[in-house]
Formats: sequence, C-alpha cells, structure tokens
Amino acid sequence: MQAALDVEAEKRNGLDPPDIPPIIHDVVLKKLKEVRGEPRLRGFGPATLADFRKQFSQHITDVNKELLGNLKIQPKTRRAMAVLVYEVMTRNHFSSLQSEIVFAGYGEDEFLPRLYSTSIEMMLKNKLRAVNQHDTGITPEVGATIVPFAQQEVVHAFMNGIDPKIDAFVRMTSGGLFLGMVNQILDTVENHDATFGKKLRRSVTNSAKSALSKVHADWDKKQQEYWTPIVNIAASLPKDELGAMAEALVNLTKFRRKVSQERETVGGPIDVAVISRGDGFVWVKRKHYFDPKLNPRVLAKFGRGG
Repeated sequence: MQAALDVEAEKRNGLDPPDIPPIIHDVVLKKLKEVRGEPRLRGFGPATLADFRKQFSQHITDVNKELLGNLKIQPKTRRAMAVLVYEVMTRNHFSSLQSEIVFAGYGEDEFLPRLYSTSIEMMLKNKLRAVNQHDTGITPEVGATIVPFAQQEVVHAFMNGIDPKIDAFVRMTSGGLFLGMVNQILDTVENHDATFGKKLRRSVTNSAKSALSKVHADWDKKQQEYWTPIVNIAASLPKDELGAMAEALVNLTKFRRKVSQERETVGGPIDVAVISRGDGFVWVKRKHYFDPKLNPRVLAKFGRGG
C-alpha cells in the first residue's frame, strides 16, 4: 500500500489527504482480486465467512484504525479490507512464516521412491491452514528429479542458470518495455487517425501479448536445456554420490548466505541421509550435540539399542 501511495505522490507531485482514500480503495480491490485468484484451502468453504466475521470483525476494525489512523476511509473500503483478511486466511496465500513438511521414501507397495510435501502456517477456527505443494516420484519415464525446499533460490540458480528474482525482474522489465513501446506506437497512430488507431489497437494488442508469451516460453525451453543434463546425470549416480550432491547444494546456499548481507539462516554441520528400497533409511553424515570421541559410553549405548 505504501508503495502505491509513493508512486501516486511522485506522479502528482505530492498528495493531499482527500487523495489518499481512493488510492487505498484501489489497492485493496487489486489485492482482493489477486488473492481470490488462488484456490480455496481444503476445509475453508464460504460457509465459514459468517463465523469468521463474528469472531474477528472487532479485531480487524481495531487493526484498521491503528494502521489508517484518522484517514476518512470509505465504508466500502473497510468492508473490502475485512473481506480481504478473510480471503487471505482461507485461500492458498501463505506468508514467509509458513513451514513445510516433507515425506519421502517408499510405500509398502511402491518399488520406486515418491515425495510429498505440504505447506502449513497456522490454525484458524480449529482448522490447519495447509496445502499440498509437491507430489512427485520416479517412474519409468522420469528417472530423477531434484526438488529444493525452504530457501530455494540458490538451487534454482544452479539448476536454471539464473537467480529466480533476476529472472522475474528480466521478464517484467522486458515485457514492460516491449508492450510499452507497442502502446506508444498505437497512441501515436490514434492521435493522427482515431478510427484506424483503435482498429489497429484491437488487432495488435493480443498479437503483442502472444509474441511476448512466446519469448518467455523460449526462455523456459532454454532453461530446461540447461538443467536437463544435471537431472539425467543424477539418475545414474550411485547412492553415496547422490548424498554428496544433496550436501553440495545445501552448501551452496550456506556459502551464499555467509558472503552476502542476508541473514545466515543456513549454517553448521549438514545432516545427510539416503533412503533406498533395499537399505531403508541410512545416515551418511549426522551431527551430534556431543563429541563422539569423548563419549564412547553413549555410542556403545546406541550400539546396544538401549
């Protein structure tokens, strides 16, 4: 919201108090439309809206007052903000506070490994906000797959050859430049011949968007050509080297955090385990909270299964 106010203030060379409420209303409606584009979480149907409003309406009103102060916000904006809170809480729209639970291995009747992951964030009305993220496995057609979790950007950069944030920025700016130039040309044509200009705009706009989509599809194809050999090699690696590969990818993230200004949220010794049909769950590398050399008695106890 603050970003939208800053942009409008720069456009208008400043904002007066009456200018702010309409801008806030537009931002809320835009965000509401975005959130409603996400699927509804399982167990949170429209029937819960009445209960939600009854329990949290006063709290939402208090938070709005704290955020907006004495601004004269229209009643329809306040209603939209309350609905926005409800939609955010009941749809697949998670914050950075989410956690992810990963299940990987073999079922009783599975001869090839499979992986499931679920994002969870909080409880609402005694229901867990959760959504399935990954359901992937090895098949005769798919010999290997590499799935990063938590802080994924370094692994994505390694696999795709470009950081996800830079990739998104390049796509956004190149798309804005391309469509912006098309619109500028169409505006010039309309200024000289309004009828022909409008007809040309209807004809060209969809073609321009289609051309931009094709460019992005070509980029995706080039990235796939970049990561496909890595996945193909992973499919033929022995079990110990698969563990070493996983550790190396985590170390990349660890090193990135260490040499940048970002918080070092990845560090310390790395645990490595391999799951196979024949051997089950096997630790390849595991840290202890004590020095094993100084505690042979504890290791002997573990060895006895005690």
